[in-house]
Amino acid sequence: GQSGQTPRSVAVAKVVASTGGSLETIMGSVVARNRADIQTKVQARIEQIPVVLGSYVKKGDPLAELDIREFRARVQQARALQEQSSSELVRYDSMLAQRMISQQDYDAAKAKATVAEAGLHEAEAMLNYARIEAPFSGRVTQKLVDIGDLAVPGRPLFTLEEDAAPRFVVNIP
Repeated sequence: GQSGQTPRSVAVAKVVASTGGSLETIMGSVVARNRADIQTKVQARIEQIPVVLGSYVKKGDPLAELDIREFRARVQQARALQEQSSSELVRYDSMLAQRMISQQDYDAAKAKATVAEAGLHEAEAMLNYARIEAPFSGRVTQKLVDIGDLAVPGRPLFTLEEDAAPRFVVNIP
């Protein structure tokens, strides 16, 4: 060999004709790893849309902001009811200790305070739904609404597709 190299041994395979193998054509699609039709949980007018078709967004980025005036008013109303029922419960607690009211009256006031607290949490959740955020990082591949449109639960606003390597999906017969 050249320059002092020793020859390497290799295995040689004999080519043999074979029958029985088959070739089939299978149809498939290249799709995004993760795709979501973005919808709202509440009905309200769309105030802002900070994205355009093709925008790249990160998880948690805003896609749309809904009109929050009605939701803010519901939070204020629920907070007022919660504060009132909490104050009443404190008074009822004192009155129960002095045996000025029955246990039943106290239990009713306590239930009212619990319901008011739950109402406040629900109103705050509804207010948070007015901000539509990206559930994962990706690209806006469809924008189906404009500012001023009415966002309605069940009707897609955007389609978001993950930018990761796509996958090939095939149905095998």
